[in-house]
Amino acid sequence: MSERIGSAGGTLAVVVAYHPDAESLRRLLGALVEQVHAVVVVDNTPAGSLIAAEEVRRCEGVPVRLIQWGENRGIAEALNEGIRLAQSESFEFVLLSDQDSLPPANMVRGLYEVFENASATGLNVACVSPQYFDRTTNQAFPFQVQKPDRLFYSNAGTEAADPWLEAFTTITSGSLIPVRVLKDVGGMRAEYFIDNVDIEWCLRARHMGYVILGTSKVRLHHQLGQNPFRVWVLRWRLYGTYSPVRFYYKYRNFLLMWRLSYVPLRWKLRACWYWIGQFYAYVFFSPDRWKNLSMIAKGIRDGMLGRTGPIDRLRK
Repeated sequence: MSERIGSAGGTLAVVVAYHPDAESLRRLLGALVEQVHAVVVVDNTPAGSLIAAEEVRRCEGVPVRLIQWGENRGIAEALNEGIRLAQSESFEFVLLSDQDSLPPANMVRGLYEVFENASATGLNVACVSPQYFDRTTNQAFPFQVQKPDRLFYSNAGTEAADPWLEAFTTITSGSLIPVRVLKDVGGMRAEYFIDNVDIEWCLRARHMGYVILGTSKVRLHHQLGQNPFRVWVLRWRLYGTYSPVRFYYKYRNFLLMWRLSYVPLRWKLRACWYWIGQFYAYVFFSPDRWKNLSMIAKGIRDGMLGRTGPIDRLRK
């Protein structure tokens, strides 16, 4: 499709799909078309997803475009494709979304109000993100914040984010970003393929003088992993299960970020502790512990060697 999907201004929702579930995608698109001016679904499913095509066809209310490459080019490149569309068609904002998120009614309006109010105070806002609620573990996802009296970042609860707080980083889904900021900061690192893409972008934006805002005025239901399992960390806690290959990208891309001069050293050191904790959880308690361990080892190796791109191409 080559026709325009929106007029100048407004918000374009960019949805990344990969083997989507029909009901989840239907609910997501149904929620988005009520809140934005247009939607683009970028389908990373190899050979294309019939489910994505059918759910896009069913949409009514605002223009919805489907882009299918017939291959998986990664989350970063899929987001960049949507961002390029927003830039070429003069949208004012993009709303980024995973396929397994479910935004509440008026979420976009709430994010926009926070953006306007914060900007009026003089803040140079890169993005505004909602409070995340993980459907897998039934837990609220805290914001990462950097307090002046602390060396390392810490987690902040929902009460600290009303009306907003300055976050260190945030995740992609639900983030409202001005297109002009993306023109200045740049898009996502396509060579990362998946994982840590959002974190790197946030740290890059912060280095350029922007702030990342989180707000608990709106809550986004999101799915972080599947099939929760228990991990002992002073008490039993629930962790979501991920495909083992995800740990390749998580650890590799974290090590690639060590090479970036604009990523603060104190973030790198604090994040080391986080990834040690992830190793503990997903190697000692996960049902897929041996597969996870293998992928973590490969990710560490390739991260230290500076290798990028999808793992299947690196194997050739």
